[in-house]
Amino acid sequence: MPNGDCPVGAAHTAELTELRRRMDSVEQVQRDTCHELEEQRVRHARLDGWSAILIALIAGAASIVGPYITAAIAARGGQ
Repeated sequence: MPNGDCPVGAAHTAELTELRRRMDSVEQVQRDTCHELEEQRVRHARLDGWSAILIALIAGAASIVGPYITAAIAARGGQ
């Protein structure tokens, strides 16, 4: 048989070509998944930053309003 006319070799070549095409597809999906995970990390980090700001604002508001609440309680006969 001349080189390249073997039916088994031709079948293997076709299988390898298909496997390479499928592997390229899997690699693209993996790149997309990694990109999505990185975006989730960034969103999570931003949420933590916003949480810290929110806690700081609540603590600031409590420190401003706290003395007024204490005075109101004392005026009504509290300790």
